[in-house]
Amino acid sequence: MEIICNKGAAEAIREILKIEDLNQRELADKMGVTRQNVSDFLNRGTKSMRYDSFERMTSALGYEIVVRKKLEKQK
Repeated sequence: MEIICNKGAAEAIREILKIEDLNQRELADKMGVTRQNVSDFLNRGTKSMRYDSFERMTSALGYEIVVRKKLEKQK
């Protein structure tokens, strides 16, 4: 099981693509969109990505989004 933490949405998707040895066109095919749409999502995502776009991408790649409370740093 791959765990990807402390990444922005676009960075997390890029990492998943690398782990799964997939490219943007293959992700686009899985999502039913164009490669340009995926590219736009990832480039726009450097500043912000809508949650629904992030969820569609992670789901198409076979991943899920998990939210948990941050662990407090030990002093």
